[in-house]
Parts: sequence; structure tokens; C-alpha cells
Amino acid sequence: MNEIENNFNKIIESHIELSKIFNFICKYNYNILLYSTNGFPIDIFINELIKKKFNINTIFKTENVWEKNINYYENKFFFEIDLMNPNFSKNYELLTNFIAYLIKIRNIYNEKHLIIIKHIDMLKEEFSILKILLEKYSFNVYFICTTYKIASIEDAIKSRFTCFRLPLFKTYEIDNIFSNYLNKNLNPYLVKSNCRNLIFAAFISEIENKEPQLITE
Repeated sequence: MNEIENNFNKIIESHIELSKIFNFICKYNYNILLYSTNGFPIDIFINELIKKKFNINTIFKTENVWEKNINYYENKFFFEIDLMNPNFSKNYELLTNFIAYLIKIRNIYNEKHLIIIKHIDMLKEEFSILKILLEKYSFNVYFICTTYKIASIEDAIKSRFTCFRLPLFKTYEIDNIFSNYLNKNLNPYLVKSNCRNLIFAAFISEIENKEPQLITE
């Protein structure tokens, strides 16, 4: 996936629909919900978005723990919470308390805090509390949230975001990515099966390019 990450900004620029979404969000400081289907690298898209938004070349994040329960990443420009992190507390009520705590901190670098929440569908039992946070602190914070399960998100939550669907790459687009940016050929079986999963295609490519290990007794 490193090769995908290193070239993803160019990949976005070459894709008409993605580049429109990308360029709009870079200048948009309100709640955003990004959703797609498994196979689109949303995390890499967000990293490129952050770099462009804050004019930085590399993202450095520090992992922290709040109240011995909430694992999160911090950068001077944003806070990041990954609800799929295996170390993350499943007591999501604590998360809403943590978000309320973050929002009350004065932001030194930007007019508003930016909080990234990945896999927001995991919060479905706490959507009522999240709605309150979204409304009460909208003057001081905006969220970029992600999900691969948009059907699990309540309409009342979606209405508080500007929602963007990140389309899966078509097979010929993945083939072009491999040839133009990775200098590799896409596995012919993936071409034949009309694969649209860029993450899986990259995984297969990594396996194919590993040299077989010599087994000795």
C-alpha cells in the first residue's frame, strides 16, 4: 500500500469526480461524512486531504489515551479517533464525554477544531448524544467522519453532515493506476473478474512481488 499512498495525490488529480470532491472539501470547514464501499482507501484519501488543507507534506500524529480509556491520535491541526482500533474502548458514552472535553479546549492554530472519526457507524447506539454535540458545538468544531456502512447511519445524523460518496475505481482505472503510477501490471485474473477493489489489488500485487524464500534444513 505504500506505493498507493505515495502516488495517491496524483491519482486523485487524474480522477474527475474524486478531484472535484477533494478540492471542495479542502476549503470546507463544516461537518463532512465520507462514505464508500470496501475497497476504496478512505484513510489514504483523508491523509491527502489533511496535507492539502493545512499545506503540509507529512502528517505526524501522536497516540494518546484520555482517562485511561479513550485512545486517540493528535496533531496540532486535528484529533483523530478510529473506532475500529482494537485498543479503543467499547464504552462509547465515554467517547462523547471525550469529544465534549476536546471541543471545550481553545484551538490555537485554527478557528475551529477538526475532529476525524473513522467508522462512525460503530456509534449507532450513541447517535442521540452525538446529535447534541453536533448542534451544541458547531461554532467551535467540525467533523470529518467516515463509514463503509452508510445504511447504518440514521437520517437525523446524515442531515447534520454534507455527505460525499467516494466511488470505487473501475477496473480499467485500477489497471491505469498500476501501469501509470506503480509501474506494475494488474493481475490478469483481477482484470478478468472486473475487480474494483484497489486495496485488494494492491495486496495481491505485494504477494506476487515477494521473492519465494529458500527453505533449508
